[in-house]
Amino acid sequence: MQGKQKGAAPKREERLARVEQGMKTAGVLGCTWAHYKDGQVVESEALGNETVARYKNGVLVKVDDSARDTLRETAPKLSVNKPQHIASLSKPVFAYLVLRMVEKGVLKLSDKLYAYQPPNFFKEFPESQRGFLKDITVEMVLRHREGWVSPRKCALGSEPGESFTYSGFGFQWIQEILLKETGQTLEQLAQEYVFEDLGMSSSSYISPTDKESKSTDTFSGNAANSLHTTPEDYVKFVKACLAGKGLPKGCALFEFDSEFTMTKDTWACEQKIAKKDLEKLGWGLIFGLQKEGDVVKAWHNGDQNYTRAFVAFDVTASGIGDVFVYVCHSSSQLDNCGFALLETLLPEGLKLVPMETYMHQKLGFALNVREGWHDEQKAIMQKLIGKGGSFDRLEAAPAPKKYLQAGLLGKTGSFAVKSSGGESVEQDQDDVIKPSTDKGPSASQ
Repeated sequence: MQGKQKGAAPKREERLARVEQGMKTAGVLGCTWAHYKDGQVVESEALGNETVARYKNGVLVKVDDSARDTLRETAPKLSVNKPQHIASLSKPVFAYLVLRMVEKGVLKLSDKLYAYQPPNFFKEFPESQRGFLKDITVEMVLRHREGWVSPRKCALGSEPGESFTYSGFGFQWIQEILLKETGQTLEQLAQEYVFEDLGMSSSSYISPTDKESKSTDTFSGNAANSLHTTPEDYVKFVKACLAGKGLPKGCALFEFDSEFTMTKDTWACEQKIAKKDLEKLGWGLIFGLQKEGDVVKAWHNGDQNYTRAFVAFDVTASGIGDVFVYVCHSSSQLDNCGFALLETLLPEGLKLVPMETYMHQKLGFALNVREGWHDEQKAIMQKLIGKGGSFDRLEAAPAPKKYLQAGLLGKTGSFAVKSSGGESVEQDQDDVIKPSTDKGPSASQ
């Protein structure tokens, strides 16, 4: 273990011992986290070993059990300075980059993406089925209001702008547009307008193994989920967001829209989550938001392959307030109950009960490491992922009437598309990604 924490040494040792015990119960092989308050480090720690995950062209490469065991046994101790894959915590950083492009005049929040180009991941669709895409704007993508039926199916569940469906499809679409409009790859843009500007020297959308194998000749990162960074770098990013650094004038990142809360998340409503909890949750231009009374807190989670990641911070505190970043990994997608450690790790001022209820009841994430939670979450995740790793339980909703009337659909009246998944790719619970043959994004199908 290594890191630093203010306070008496015995208290630190006792806390780390509790975390280590929780890691064993939760199936976590390594984790690192940082807590800052008023801009100063309170805690920065790393426990366990480095990840056994290896990537090629941004895609997790499958290894057999014996090879995985060897990697696990020989993995170096995890350091607070070692860049980690942070899954969907990549999205807020890309959203910030998009807002930088808005500030530079490359895009507008009101721009319709289809006016630039259709997305590559729909290239096999008949042209007649692309009509619903024409209403999706940049702002809808950042706020996850495009209308997808689920995070994993390129299918329309509602008209754009009417419901909340968390997804990475639109992020990859904007990535393709920025490549066309600027001539620069995601990694090049992120380095120039985010990482170098904010001093995030340990951050990259390309994994260390991809860099070593020179996969950058064909892969330049995935806006939705390929970022590797450290908790310290991510805290720098959060500070920039709180300060509005480099963003369009008047950009209200943390304004809570009481007219568009998670009561418009159809999947959450399916799970019969209490309306009183959903009304306290929303989504801004970069982060998820929770509002209780006058207090607004921001959050985002990452959940892909072996990785679990989480960020939370108070946006209404005077000054910077509490900022917390956490990343952990396992050697198996279904064995990782890493979010359960948040009960122990989260600072008292960042307990987000409505958000925790939402994530538990919607996705089955364990909230603690009590006896039985590990097997329960594993069973829930297996049910959600399905045998093909494709959220088989979720089906496309009937398409909005205006698209039926416009003759944009086939006989089924649905935009449902078969999910993809290659044999060499271990499926995600967040976004499915496939290797790209150019320097654009690795795309969901």
